[in-house]
Order: sequence, then structure tokens, then C-alpha cells
Amino acid sequence: MSSGSGIHTYTGVWTNWSRGTILGATITLSPRDGGLLAAFLALYVSFAGTMFWQFLKFVLHQLNTTEPGAKRDGLHHQRQVVLRNSGGAAEALREFAVMPMNWHGRARRPYHRVSAFALLAALNLAGFGVASIFTSAVTRVPGNSTIILGPSCGGFMIKPDTTVQSEGSAYKIQADTYEAATYVRQCYHENATSPACGVYHRPSLSFTTSSNVSCPFAPSVCYPNNQSAFSMDTGLVDSLLDLGVNSRPEHQIKYRRVTTCSPVYYKPWFQIVNGTAQNQIIYTEAGPTYQRSYNYTFYYNSRSAGNGLGYSLSAVYALAGSEANSAWVPHRLLNRTDADVVLMMLNQNDIAYEAPSDDPWMPAHVPAKDTPDNNVWVGDYSLNLMGCTEQYQICNPNKGQSSSACTKLLGQEQVIPKLTSIDLNEHQIWIAGRILTNAGSMTMYNSVQGRGASALNANEHTIQTVQPYIPPTQWQTEVSIWFATSLAKLQLYMVEWATAPSNIDVGPSSKYAVNTPTSAIEVAMCRGQMVRHAGGQQSFSILGLALILLLGGLLMVLGSTADTVSAWLRRKGDHRVLQWALEEKLQLQRAAYEGSGVGGVWEGRLDAVPTTDGNGLLMPPSSDVFLNDQSTAASRPLSEQQLKF
Repeated sequence: MSSGSGIHTYTGVWTNWSRGTILGATITLSPRDGGLLAAFLALYVSFAGTMFWQFLKFVLHQLNTTEPGAKRDGLHHQRQVVLRNSGGAAEALREFAVMPMNWHGRARRPYHRVSAFALLAALNLAGFGVASIFTSAVTRVPGNSTIILGPSCGGFMIKPDTTVQSEGSAYKIQADTYEAATYVRQCYHENATSPACGVYHRPSLSFTTSSNVSCPFAPSVCYPNNQSAFSMDTGLVDSLLDLGVNSRPEHQIKYRRVTTCSPVYYKPWFQIVNGTAQNQIIYTEAGPTYQRSYNYTFYYNSRSAGNGLGYSLSAVYALAGSEANSAWVPHRLLNRTDADVVLMMLNQNDIAYEAPSDDPWMPAHVPAKDTPDNNVWVGDYSLNLMGCTEQYQICNPNKGQSSSACTKLLGQEQVIPKLTSIDLNEHQIWIAGRILTNAGSMTMYNSVQGRGASALNANEHTIQTVQPYIPPTQWQTEVSIWFATSLAKLQLYMVEWATAPSNIDVGPSSKYAVNTPTSAIEVAMCRGQMVRHAGGQQSFSILGLALILLLGGLLMVLGSTADTVSAWLRRKGDHRVLQWALEEKLQLQRAAYEGSGVGGVWEGRLDAVPTTDGNGLLMPPSSDVFLNDQSTAASRPLSEQQLKF
């Protein structure tokens, strides 16, 4: 995907239709704002945990209050004081941990009586601690999907005054092919980890392969037999889930592509014209090319095999039902009226194989001359042919499993007029158009033509012209990679339509121009192309955010109002209300000073903050009051033995 200036991620609120109206409500934020939100959520959940402890400790305290007239031991009352005054679960846990050690041997089963409270405090602390860490992960959208925007939208066109429009298009198509081929090497395999694999909605489009299928051409054309062809099928590719076109369910379509390839017997089309054994012109007469300007399909000069050349590869194509737009008119044995056809010619030239090759498209069993020990082999034939058929299909998900939900598998130009037969709505037609108008750039022909030997996986392993061992299924590896390359180009074209054309210049002096969207549907699609992530932006689920804020807020309300509401609902003088008020730390301080005869008369015995009745009354510190004889605040200090408390 082009990284040209102006391509950016949409930030704001939007709906990810792959998750539905409610679950798909999404907000995308910049890296800075996303980080701030994640930090806020962590603090918010942590504070909610603290407030939940306030509620929990109130419930535990009230369940363990002492009935009027009853008596409990000191451990019980200290436990109540800890519940009443702990500011958080961590503080309570620390105090519960040391309490039974000090009461050991002085109270009945101190560890048993405190452990449950300590466990609840620990669970509260751990649970909300973990939740605060993973909150942002819970609220983030799976795959971190975002909407990508660009400086232009709607695809591109070649300006009418361009001298040769086909050449202008070919330059971009070939550049796109090289880009897609690089992407395939990085991302179209299991456990791909390259950062480049995050630029599309899916890292790759999957497809299934089938070996030993029926020959897609006339009988006896396929080599080695009529059941040796190889098929690649995308299955139904979803416009939203796979291609990232973010649209309502009723606006989505499904796309399918099936390509079947096979080596082809070359002898029926083989024609040698003039020349010597070292300089033969070999024609492949499988149908005329270029508007019937040439009455042959390929030609090859055998002298290429003596000039130190490696592989050479070329191709021609024919569109079903459209001879005017085809580069080749196939021979009747290779022609298909319901599929586009591609024919490729491979020349092994001076490639020397370190082991005999049993691959039917790259056979090599002829010992090379003038080699020691005859341990090098060369190609069996001067040229080798491969034929492929390509078919396309569009389906309307709104029609379910109906037999009329999909078009038939046809050539690319044959499918377009059939879209009306499956009752696509206007939105669906636009999405199908985005796919099919680029189909001509995504063919097996364009995965090969112009790239020569660089299109071959086998060539990547050659050293000069020496080829290490290749398996008998190497040709299947080659066509699978070309098929994957065409799918990577589909991913590229879906994104560049909504952003900006890649691999071309659309400036004023360029031969290319951007198509400006004119309809409301086009404008909507310009703001509806999803990718996995771009530029570090983060997408959050609005539902997830709302639930966290709502539940956290509820815990905060419970923690801050439980004691007040409980006091309102209970009768005046209820012992549970009184003990909750009197065991608060400031009330305990008041009681301690009053019991020691210090501070005079105190007011607000049940208030949150008790006060002395007297302006500016001075009192001694606790160390002077509570560690001296209670008969007088200024009497002698307690003995060392008495200080052991």
C-alpha cells in the first residue's frame, strides 16, 4: 500500500459492521489520545476497586456487629475497627496479616477468624489490579480495525489525451505486481510476523488447492493426463470480513475466484521454421495474437540456449466472450466460452539441473554435454507450455441459500452483465464494480508477464544458471504463488480505491488522473475502508467503554453511599448504625481522650468529625495521655513491664 502523504487513519466515532450495530460501535483515537484513555481506564478501574472495598467492608462490618448487651473478645473488636477504618484493600490486608500473630495464644483461633477477611481483601486487591492492567485490552476492538482515508478516492483513470493508454496502464499493473509479489513472500504463509502484514484488513486471503482435477481444456491437451490439473479456489470472499469494505449487512457481497492450471502438450503447436540446429526459430501456433496481427502465439530462438541465459517466461491471455479486449485468440482445443484463458511459455535455456527434474513443466533428464561424470542435466524440450483457466463469481448474501443468489462461474467480463440477475442493490453493485473493474489487473497473466524469470520461485534458488533439486510439484508451487499474488493485488486495489492510487503520479503533468466520486454511495465508501491498523492509532469498543464506566460508577456510588443509605433506612438508635459511627477512627480518638479525662466536653458523638466544646482548648499528645496513669495526665510514666501491650 502506498505510504504517500495524506493517507491517514480516521479518528472519531464509527460503526464496525463486522461486529454489528451495538458491538461494532467504535471510537478510534490518535496514539496520544489512545494512550491517555488507556491510562485513565486503568486509574478508573483501580479507583472503582477501592470504592468496591468500601462497600464490601461495610457489609462485612454490619454482618459482624455485636448485639446490645453481648460481649466479644478484643480480636473481634479490632477486626471491626480495621473494617471500619481501612482506606483500601491493601491496608486491610496488611493489618489482617499481622493481627492473628499478635493474638496467638490470647484469643480463640485467631488465624481462622481473620483469614476469610484477609482473603477477601486479597481477592479485591488482585482482581481489580489485574482488571486495571487489562482494561484497555478488553475495550480494544479485535484486530484493532481502523478506517483509512486518503487525499483522493474513487480510483484512477488514464487521461484521454495520453498517446498509448494501454502502455500507461501496463506500467502501473507491473509495479503493482512486484509490490504484491513482495507482500506474498512476507505475509502469505503461516506465522507471518512482518510489520508489512498489518496494512490490510486481513494479512492474507486464504484459498484451497486441489490436485489431480479434470483438465480444463479439450481431452488430450493437458500433460501428463486428463486428471493431472491443479485447481485454486478462494471460496466465498466476504467484502467486509475479508476485504474490509465497511458496510451494513444488506450492502455486503461475496466474491469467488477459481483458477485451474495444467502443463500442456507442446507438440501439437510446435513448428520449426528454417535455421540450423543451433539457430532454430520455433513457433508455438496455439492461436493468433494481438488482434490477429500475428498468426502464432509465441516464438523462440534456440540460440538463446547457448548464450548463458537462465529461465525465460512469457504469457498471453484471452477474455471469454471478448476477442476485442484479448491479446490472443486461443486454438479451439484451448478455448473456453465460460472462462478466461492464459497460456504461458517457459524456456529453460542454459539452466543446468544438479539432479534430474520430474516436474512436468520443468522436465530435465538430458545429461549435459562436456560435464564430468555426467552429473548435470538440462531441459528435455526447448519450450514448455502451461495453460490456466480463470473464472469469477459474485454472490448476494441477502438471498441466503437460494439457487439465484450467485452468478455462474464465468470470465471476468461475462460476470458484470449478470449482476442484475442476482438482485444486487445499488450499494452491492458499487462494491462488485470495485472488484471486477480491477479483475483484468489481477489475472495470472499479469502475475507473470513482464517479470520474466523473476516470476519463478525456482529461479530464486538458482546460482547463475545452476538449479538445485526441484520437486515434481514445483509447477504447482509456481501457480500457487501467482494466484496468491493476484489476491494480494485485490487487497491493494480495495485500499487504494479509498485512499490514493499507488505506484503512479497523479500530479498535473501526469498521464493519470483521479476519479472524483459523484454519488452518495461512492462518498460513503470513501469513508468505509477498514485496515487492521495504521500509524499507531487505537480503536476502542464504545460498548466496552460504556460498561466499564457504568459498572465502575455503580461501584463508586455503592462504596460512597452504602453507610448513609443504610442509616436512613434503619430506625434511629439501631446498634449497627451506632457501632459503624462510633468505631470510626476520629470517634475512637474522642472516646480515648474522654476516657482519660482530657479535652473537656466533646460534641458530635455520632458525627464524622467530633469536636471539643471550647474554642482553642489545648490537649496533650497521645503519648502523654495514653501511656500514663489514667488517674492524672501528668502522673508518673508506666513501668517497662506495663508497656508490653
